[in-house]
Amino acid sequence: MFKLVSYALPFILNAPSKKSANHFARLLAAYFTMCLAVLMILTAVIILIATTYNAVVAFAAVGGALLASASLFVYIINSPNRKRKNLSASTSASTDPIGKFLPEAIKSHPTIQTLLSQIGENPITAAAAAVTIGALISKEFFED
Repeated sequence: MFKLVSYALPFILNAPSKKSANHFARLLAAYFTMCLAVLMILTAVIILIATTYNAVVAFAAVGGALLASASLFVYIINSPNRKRKNLSASTSASTDPIGKFLPEAIKSHPTIQTLLSQIGENPITAAAAAVTIGALISKEFFED
């Protein structure tokens, strides 16, 4: 049984997600367009400052602004995350066939909310993992 599970593991881990390749291509095109727009705006700002002052001051001003914004982004990214209530997990627990039988005390626990939201995001992977765990448990208990 363990041999079969080890063969199925790559298929379980590479289960399809809800987002398609077209969505990824559109997202990549949007990011590329945004980078190009930022590059054009920065070039215009450098030219504007260079005509008023000189090129050294223009590059120093734009470089300083970019350094300040990058430092702000790093600070925001590394700041500790605030605890947020996951409303989608609680609503999915009430509509889920198994989640509706859970007591309210368990539904409000952050770990259970995270688990229910992960199951809602990847139902194929969750089902495959549940079948695999069930097969291993039945093999251990019933010695088939």
